[in-house]
Amino acid sequence: MSVRFTGDKTALRRTTGLPGQHSAFALAGFLKLLVAKPSPHQATIAYTQNDVGDKSNWAVLGGDGTKLRAAEGYGSSYSADQATLVAGGAAGANWIYFALEGVAAGANGLRIYSAPVGGTPTFQQMTNTANANPFSCLQLGDLPYGSTGWLDALLAYLSVYDRALSAAEHLAYAATGVPPSSTGLISYNEFS
Repeated sequence: MSVRFTGDKTALRRTTGLPGQHSAFALAGFLKLLVAKPSPHQATIAYTQNDVGDKSNWAVLGGDGTKLRAAEGYGSSYSADQATLVAGGAAGANWIYFALEGVAAGANGLRIYSAPVGGTPTFQQMTNTANANPFSCLQLGDLPYGSTGWLDALLAYLSVYDRALSAAEHLAYAATGVPPSSTGLISYNEFS
């Protein structure tokens, strides 16, 4: 059960039912990269934006097209590489758990998590310049502008929360694909 992004201007966009602020949210689920897109392109897994100061937070695949990173400010800065994904493989192979999460405004307020399915999630963090500002959109699979952000991958068991998740909740989610709590859960989609 998954949704396929074809790497060619395919995206899912949401403008209602969004988290309240960029300093307290989580977008979590599972990802299988099908085709890597090397630099200068980067594949957008998830993109958020607010209208206050026009800031953004992203989960992207950059570098050689396999490096999972957080980004902010329309790609003006990136976290360190969180994971290196393997493209393709058999039907059940090479899936990872990932999460983009706002835990605070400012320094170290944006996190990108990953883990092998059933593994222990770890994260990289960076400055969250979107701060506590509200969301204006959430988009999966591409940027809302330009021509270099297309994702060629599968996404599944995707949740959006109006709060950050605890380490124990990330661990439970990575093991089961089931949202660990209904508290603050805005949406959950298996993409079946």
